[in-house]
This record gives sequence, structure tokens and C-alpha cells, in this order.
Amino acid sequence: MSALSPSNKGNIAHLLSIKLSGDNFNQWKAQLMPIVRLHQRLGYIDGMNPCPPHYVRNPVRRTDTEDIVSVNPTYTWQQNYRMILSWIIASLAESTVTHVVSCSTSYDAWQKLTRTYSSSSRVRVQLLRLQLANLKSGSTSCTEYLQNVISLLIILQQ
Repeated sequence: MSALSPSNKGNIAHLLSIKLSGDNFNQWKAQLMPIVRLHQRLGYIDGMNPCPPHYVRNPVRRTDTEDIVSVNPTYTWQQNYRMILSWIIASLAESTVTHVVSCSTSYDAWQKLTRTYSSSSRVRVQLLRLQLANLKSGSTSCTEYLQNVISLLIILQQ
């Protein structure tokens, strides 16, 4: 059975080597998006797949004044949103899960994480600049210090 077989598409944790920890949003996103696209679920995180009606009217009536209403046979929206939300949560470091605890849909979680961690966020840019300005070599090696500087600069450029 392949790693991406339909029987285990609800469990993608084994495919994720990078957990979102706050300073690796672009790497995390680059890892998660191909999986979402592979399963054709992008609309569940970008808002392009809105909730369909849960119930539909049947053309058959019991009486002239009453419609028979039944569950929409194509209604899998809630199940898909929950599955994608579980994928997102499984890909988060413990410290970042708190940002999505109150989210009920994958769209809400995606929006919150993007606003919080995307380098294009004004607040995020200010925090990164502050980190860069306050970065000190301290007891770290010169190489490690420069790697930290370069890492922050790369994040700021994205």
C-alpha cells in the first residue's frame, strides 16, 4: 500500500518532516501545499469551496403542502474540512497549536496561521527586524551567529 493511498489519506503526519514552529512558515507551507493539492483539497483552505446546503428538497412530496427534505448526497464538506484541519494541526509544533485551538474549520486555521506567521505580515516583519537588531553572538560560534543572521534575512526577503 502506498504512502498516499486513499485508505490512509487522513493520516499525513508521516509525510511531514517540518513542523510549523514560527520561524519556518514558508518551508512548512511548501511542504504542506503539495499534499493538499494532491488530494484536491485546496478549496478547503483558501475559501474557494464554500459550504453546500446540508439538506436538499426531494421532488417527491408527501402532501401538497409539505416537501420532503433529505441530506444532500454530495455533502462531504464538513468531513473534508475536519480532515484538512487535522492535517494542519498534525503539522504544527506544540508551541503553535495554541493559535488554532479555537478554529473550527481548516480555512479559519489557515487564515490565522498565515496572518500570524507569514513574513509579509507587518507585525511579523517588525518582530523579525527586532530579532535581527537584538541578535547577539554571545556564547554561540561565529558560524552559528552568521547562520542566524542569514536565516532572519532570508525570512525577511520572502
